[in-house]
Amino acid sequence: MSLFKRAGKLVTGGGADVAKLEARIAELEAECRQSDAAIQRIEKVCLAAAAGDLEARLIDIPEDGPGAQSMHALNHLLDMTDASCVKPAAR
Repeated sequence: MSLFKRAGKLVTGGGADVAKLEARIAELEAECRQSDAAIQRIEKVCLAAAAGDLEARLIDIPEDGPGAQSMHALNHLLDMTDASCVKPAAR
């Protein structure tokens, strides 16, 4: 069935389909909010590190979800950067 036929069905009385679409839209909006929150957290730590705070880290990272892998990668990057800055000073 073409997209136009499906769209027509929704308009002409596919109430159940409309409810499914509305539910899916709500799910996607929730995912967007979670992604936005993850990006804001990552941005905050990046800005702190850029300002010289190499101790800044992301904590309470969810096991899975939007941004989790990026958060762990950022923390690892900061760990490696911090370690490379500390070693030469300790010599």
